[in-house]
Amino acid sequence: MALGGTIEWQEVTLLITIMGGLATPIIWTWRDNRAGVQAAHRRIDDLRTEIAAYKLEAAKTFVTTEAIARIESRLIATEERMVASMEKISDRLDRAIEARAGRMV
Repeated sequence: MALGGTIEWQEVTLLITIMGGLATPIIWTWRDNRAGVQAAHRRIDDLRTEIAAYKLEAAKTFVTTEAIARIESRLIATEERMVASMEKISDRLDRAIEARAGRMV
């Protein structure tokens, strides 16, 4: 090795070897972290897709629940109309029976 102000190729080679040796773990760590970050992003994308599927299912369930509630209210209204109609028919039959019974006497 040279003493003084000149740098010889052995010193440069030694310096490059040392710097390369120090840089290698940094590069591998960076690559590992990058792979970890990419995996985290993939997991986040998967979770977003899963959440969107749950939201869609919830919306379908809500729509189905609303549809069932509308059908139920229609059935109740129809039942009430049928009961009212049956009461009218029953009243008419009672009057007809009373009128016929009044004629027979």
